[in-house]
Amino acid sequence: MASSKGSDYERETCRKLSVWWSEEDRDDLFWRSAGSGAMAKTRSKIGKSTFGQYGDIQAVDPKGQLLLDTFTMELKRGYNSDNFMNMMDKKETAAKQMWEKFFDQVHEDSINADSKTWMIIWRRDRKEALIYTPIKIIKQLSKAGSRLQDVPHMRGKVRLKEGKLMSIFFCALDDFLNVVDPEHIKTLWEKLGWNKAKK
Repeated sequence: MASSKGSDYERETCRKLSVWWSEEDRDDLFWRSAGSGAMAKTRSKIGKSTFGQYGDIQAVDPKGQLLLDTFTMELKRGYNSDNFMNMMDKKETAAKQMWEKFFDQVHEDSINADSKTWMIIWRRDRKEALIYTPIKIIKQLSKAGSRLQDVPHMRGKVRLKEGKLMSIFFCALDDFLNVVDPEHIKTLWEKLGWNKAKK
């Protein structure tokens, strides 16, 4: 049953992202990657790359690829006893928190995919889905015209197990999609010269 819920959640999220990215024209731009990224991870271990299969979401239409060139996405469902705030009050001797394990996974996939950054989309049972992403990309999106500062959100620095400090922003997925227009992301590619770097 839990696996079925997770699959439904992944399909629902892919459709939601498709409708948003296509400006309500399509609901089929994105779908679950092969084995939720398992194929790409296996190939990476032997030094082979796999186009478009990192993270949990792939673009099944070229029109969606720019979003995944920007964000490698990891989808998480459940883990109800865990939350991001565990990163703030954990003891130094504590094991890695669940969010940090999510981060390790998406960060590795983002590097292998050569995307600009990463995003974790986590929905606990009977809760709204939240997005977690580096503050740096949020600042860039704000300069491009998004209104992310106006939606309910939290931000702050957390210390990872290996001691590194990371600045994180998180808010509801629906709020993110409501105030970030696909054009804001496309603007970043032009203003920051990412298009040239990709050629």
